[in-house]
Amino acid sequence: MFHNPTFDRGAAARLVATLLLGLSVTACGERDGPDRIILIVADTLRRDVLSPYGSEIATPNLQRLADQGSVFENAISSFHQTTMSMSALFTGRTPSLETGDRSTIVPWTSRGWCGLARLAESPEDTCIPRGLDTLAEDLKRAGYETLGIQSNWFIFRPYGYEQGFDTWIEVGEKERPKGRQSRAALAALRRGDRVNEQAVAALQQRQSDRFFLYVHYVDPHDYTIRPDLKSYADGVRYLDRVVGDLLAKLREAALLENAVVIFTSDHGESFAERDDHPLPALPRHFGNPSFDSVLKVPLIISPPQPRDTAGLIRGQDMYSLIREIAGLPPSAAADTAPDEIFLAEQYYQTYRRGRWKSSWARNEGRMALFDLHQDPGETQNVADSHPGIVQQHRDRIAELTQSLSTSVSEDELDAGLSPDEEDRLRALGYIK
Repeated sequence: MFHNPTFDRGAAARLVATLLLGLSVTACGERDGPDRIILIVADTLRRDVLSPYGSEIATPNLQRLADQGSVFENAISSFHQTTMSMSALFTGRTPSLETGDRSTIVPWTSRGWCGLARLAESPEDTCIPRGLDTLAEDLKRAGYETLGIQSNWFIFRPYGYEQGFDTWIEVGEKERPKGRQSRAALAALRRGDRVNEQAVAALQQRQSDRFFLYVHYVDPHDYTIRPDLKSYADGVRYLDRVVGDLLAKLREAALLENAVVIFTSDHGESFAERDDHPLPALPRHFGNPSFDSVLKVPLIISPPQPRDTAGLIRGQDMYSLIREIAGLPPSAAADTAPDEIFLAEQYYQTYRRGRWKSSWARNEGRMALFDLHQDPGETQNVADSHPGIVQQHRDRIAELTQSLSTSVSEDELDAGLSPDEEDRLRALGYIK
């Protein structure tokens, strides 16, 4: 089904080039890493709605993947929003909106919404700076053909997420009418079945049997937009079906042999559990502050991996994890300690280390401290009982406010949104 008649003609030349470059080749002449790495990202998918994590919502295909792999219990998104969480996964860096002044943030425009403005080298740089090595670039240098099938219009070109991909397909972009359109009609363009069609087409045109395939579905995100999804659970069940369909096609073509499948999400979603929190919060997955319902994400890797499934894995750690799976050396830790989480949000600064998590309002005196061991639902503010922890968090947040701040001027960043960017945000339900 995925046969490509041009593959044999180019195989010898590619092999010679790889040997000359010495990329991912052992002393015995064999490449490190699996033949194929398949990264599946489900947009706005919280962990506790999947069968492998104890949910009553039936997700048999993901359960089957979990039964054949490792289920990680402490995977945490780098941010509550796709542009920043995916920039972290693709670069290994901690996204930040800090300017050095905790009361002022980087303007929320296409220059800053990746959270990497501090690493830009010029005013013409992309949202993901060109000078940063991305996961796709690393894997390409390791001899993998890189294929990206993307359906979240927030991270289409020209923002830099496509860096390093030999093939980058933006599902629904060619068919998307310009200007205001029905959200339901636009959501139909990016359905999971259409994502699979594009993924199959890309695989049919591939030039190698050694590839990295990244597929991004948005069906759980669109449960408030699509008329065929009556609830979030419907979106989850639909997602499970299309993921199962994709894996079945790969299995039929023998492309799951010597392959590693990684399933995760960019961030979670929040429902009525916010009602009991001591701090007010924005609805759904908008954070501010980011409670764990929007940060806890699934992570399933098949076949099983020799890693601690209970250990903390942040979104930015996925970059190093996938490099290691590919046989590359782990990347050096950057920006934050490996056991801490910092979210530079629009209205809050949220920090977690170990059992303690705090959220600090930027322009007000309000803050809250939660003991996640005793209060995993984050309903009890225990700041008054633990002044020492509060001071530790305050001091560390002050350090990160400076170390993760950008030197790019506000005038350079605050170019506003273009009409096309407004259309994209409207199509995803972020603006009216």
